Parts: sequence; structure tokens; C-alpha cells
Amino acid sequence: MESVVSRFYAAYDGHDGSAACALLAPASRRAVVSAAGKPCSAGLLDEKLPGTGRPATVSAYGDQAQARMNGDTVFVAKFPGGWRVVAVGCTPIAGKPYQCEVEAG
Repeated sequence: MESVVSRFYAAYDGHDGSAACALLAPASRRAVVSAAGKPCSAGLLDEKLPGTGRPATVSAYGDQAQARMNGDTVFVAKFPGGWRVVAVGCTPIAGKPYQCEVEAG
């Protein structure tokens, strides 16, 4: 799960929207397309995601996990094809759920 987060950010930081979108969960990809009104590969790169580098900590909860990195919290889930990013660009809000830049509906 840690590697999918690292690969996602390596693709995003390298401006490879296609590779980054391939690591998103299907519903998250659809959310990017819907919000941006353009293909995921272009819409995702329009986002200003704060994370950099490798996750500092990863906590797994069965088929779901949370990766904390410098400036970002990323949520991932296990799918038949492997781990995928469900939400990224997430910041905690006191007493509320995380606020995420990219997430499924």
C-alpha cells in the first residue's frame, strides 16, 4: 500500500497524469473527470496536491489504509487489481471528516 502512494506522487510530481490516474480507485477517477470536465489525466494535474516524497507512516485497517506524508494524508483501499488511491490531498478538520482535494463522491 505504501508503494502505491509513492508511485502516485512520483507520477503526479512528474506530470504524468495518465500514470497517476491509473493508481486511483475507479470512483475517484470518475470524480476527477466529473469535477474537471476533462479526462482524468489532465484534470488531476490541475489539482494542487500538497504531498511530497514517501509516506512517513502507514496504518492499515483490513482492506483500507491511511498514509500520512509531509503535507498530506492519503487514503487507499484494496481492489481486485491491487491497492488504489481512494482520496488524496486530505487535511483533518477538527471534529469533522477529512477535507480531500480528490475523493470518490
